[in-house]
Amino acid sequence: MDLRTIRQVSLEYGISRRMLCYYEEIGLIQSSRKEDYAYRVYDEEAMKRLQQIILLRKLQIPVKKIAIILDNPKASMVIDIFNANITEMEKEISAMTTIKTILETFVAEIEQIAAVHINLDTLTDNSVQKMADSLSLVQKNIKEKFNLDDLTRAADHLNKLKDVRIVYIPPMTVAAYHFIGEKSWNTASKVIDTFVSSSKLLDIKPDARQFKFRTDTGHPAEMKSSEVWVSIPDDMNVPEPMIKKRYDGGLFAVYFSSDMTFEKQLGFQDWINESSTYQYDPDDRYDMDETLNYSSHQLPGFAGQRDKLKPIKPYVLMEETHVELPELYEKCGYKVKLANMNKIKIIGFTQICTGEDKDFIAELKADGRMDIIEQYRKPGAPIVTSGMMDMDSQMRGGSRYSVCLRDCDITDIEAFVKHATFERIIDATKWLVFETKKNEEFDIWGVAAKTGYNWNNLISGHIETYPAQTIYPPNEGNVSDINELIYHWFAVK
Repeated sequence: MDLRTIRQVSLEYGISRRMLCYYEEIGLIQSSRKEDYAYRVYDEEAMKRLQQIILLRKLQIPVKKIAIILDNPKASMVIDIFNANITEMEKEISAMTTIKTILETFVAEIEQIAAVHINLDTLTDNSVQKMADSLSLVQKNIKEKFNLDDLTRAADHLNKLKDVRIVYIPPMTVAAYHFIGEKSWNTASKVIDTFVSSSKLLDIKPDARQFKFRTDTGHPAEMKSSEVWVSIPDDMNVPEPMIKKRYDGGLFAVYFSSDMTFEKQLGFQDWINESSTYQYDPDDRYDMDETLNYSSHQLPGFAGQRDKLKPIKPYVLMEETHVELPELYEKCGYKVKLANMNKIKIIGFTQICTGEDKDFIAELKADGRMDIIEQYRKPGAPIVTSGMMDMDSQMRGGSRYSVCLRDCDITDIEAFVKHATFERIIDATKWLVFETKKNEEFDIWGVAAKTGYNWNNLISGHIETYPAQTIYPPNEGNVSDINELIYHWFAVK
């Protein structure tokens, strides 16, 4: 039998030793050891399997899917996996083609309007200014030739994260400091860093880990509260104003945040929302940052590296329930239900609003998009509006407002998606559902604060559902629906 060493295999197939060890570690291939020989060797069966793995990886098949194919080589299963990969590639190609086409059009427009040919060797402040001056007209021309919603879809797809790690953090004892006020994040960090330095913690515990997180439960505009932890030996004393805590640990989705743009942070949130395996776990746990290699963090000039951690738990479909909470009526003055809901997918139209929400609804009515919603809405199904404080909207100085249908309330999803510009999966959680009448003034944040429940800031925002005809009566002059009910959904934990 022809046996080959790891070095021979690495050279012959151009694959690193590290990758070979990884494939063996996860069970894709197996090695053996010859008698009186210290190194691992691979037999013909392992080599054949390795060739299959290399081919499938070059075809962009994920490692987890390769394991399924090799262990269960049924034709139907392989076809399903290949088709899924083809679909994903088509989306990637479509997204890149959209961006490429618009970039090419920008170049052509700039050359035509500003008469500037971009040459990095001769680029001057003058030529840059000419190009900048021409961009307003270029943007107008681009809008006339393209639906920029296509560009948004393309960018959103390409920003979706594909290399999120799942990590278990073990229980540990921590020194914690909580600060409420301006620059809470930096202030709390300085207190912990001073403690680490003065106590020589890293000499005692060189593997100390530092975690930071927001502790707010109110309106996002009031985020001025942060807490910082550092892991310590169980028997170590902690001086005031810090306190000593026992952290239970847990499961987290993790992404390297030092490489995380604002767009990728949005993609990280979407990764969990869209996962069929995991969901957020907000119960007494936090969306945290971890300082990597904390011992080096103490050195002068250290460029900090961090992981972004979001608490998760296995996603298990639950029975959806709506329970009346009559005891809350006295607290907030409204009828309230507590709803336990699985993941919700909404599809429709969105806008970053800096003014009144009703402006967007009026725009949808005027340009016919509300007609599209009506065309594909199942009889009697509610129209959903969603107000979200996501990072994208905050960067632009507004809030995201969307008018949508739930996917289960659409008559023809494939046809509707061709018109709709917005899709979002909202994670499974508990909701307080407040009942009001149409046109009644309602402060969702203020009312919710009176109930004693904490805002689930991982889900964020709120949803409103409007029964049939509330937003879009068949006759604008018809006011017979003035008493129709509106349901305000507020995510809680």
